[in-house]
Amino acid sequence: MFINTLPLRVAAGEQGIESAVRTTHARLAALVSHEHAPLSLAQGCSGVAAPTPLFSALLNYRH
Repeated sequence: MFINTLPLRVAAGEQGIESAVRTTHARLAALVSHEHAPLSLAQGCSGVAAPTPLFSALLNYRH
């Protein structure tokens, strides 16, 4: 089994939890077309210089 990682920055702001979950869901849905892209490509496109990690937490979401 392979797990493809889709990095997504989520800001914890003033928005309520329902709105935050809906926004995050919509953003994740927009990323699905990129699910087979290698993480190295995401790192290169992110503007985050190596070896700085692209993310510090991982959420395993299954639908």
